[in-house]
Amino acid sequence: MKRSSKLITMLAAFALLISGFFGVAASASPEPAAPPSAVAKVGEQTAQASLDKSRAGVQGTISYRHQWCGIQGFYNLNLTGLGAYNGQAVAVTISESGDGGSEFIGSAVMTVHNVSVWNGNVTVKVNVQWGSPLCVWTHYVAI
Repeated sequence: MKRSSKLITMLAAFALLISGFFGVAASASPEPAAPPSAVAKVGEQTAQASLDKSRAGVQGTISYRHQWCGIQGFYNLNLTGLGAYNGQAVAVTISESGDGGSEFIGSAVMTVHNVSVWNGNVTVKVNVQWGSPLCVWTHYVAI
């Protein structure tokens, strides 16, 4: 039973990784040019959260979902306590957040740019292109 559960978890993680890759590749578009001062200000935005361990995966793989609100433009999202080790493969996807915690694909263009694992924590750079701040979900899968 344990082996079967681990296999299913790993297959799900792989599917999420592949679907996120193709979803980003299919929707990637050139970013609009901005004055250097605007780019510097955008790069300074950071959100911070800690892991709710009751919602994390088990058996060496990690699967976790986190909601972030007030996200618009480029953000560095710092999630502490994920438990991923330096050099571990971590895939991150992003989607819009709807009522009651649902997820959907709307008109906002959202992309994941960089993922960095450091001392059990994960920092991901995202870009949410919409006219006002949104709530979004990020999914973290470490294998």
